[in-house]
Amino acid sequence: MEWRNYEYDCRARYGSQESSVFGDRITVHDLQDQAMSGVHRLSGVFLLRGAHVSKAKKIEGARIIDLAPTILYALGLPTPRSMDGRALTHAFIEGYADSHPVAYVDDEGSAREEDPTPSKGYTDEEAEAIEERLRGLGYLQ
Repeated sequence: MEWRNYEYDCRARYGSQESSVFGDRITVHDLQDQAMSGVHRLSGVFLLRGAHVSKAKKIEGARIIDLAPTILYALGLPTPRSMDGRALTHAFIEGYADSHPVAYVDDEGSAREEDPTPSKGYTDEEAEAIEERLRGLGYLQ
């Protein structure tokens, strides 16, 4: 789901809890002294370097979820089938992807499943502390 291309700025909280950056009415004065805490737009910078990488090429259509598959591809490692995104093979020199196709691996047999000491989860005290923290943040009632 995309919300207007994420074109809004996030700023530090101001005023009371009833005030909101997304409220019905805010003025420039309300925000002018607030430091920007984030810009949620889909644009960004992605740099890739290596022997088989195209030089000075603009990578069109890249998304943040494509970074991990692309890094795995550049390292010659397979991408888990359940991983979101795709390897940006068009960032590599012409013909490289033809001779080096993207490899995939099923999630079965992953290191997580083969771990001889699986996690025992949280203790009752830890679970209670987490629940209390989430309640304090307003995620639980």
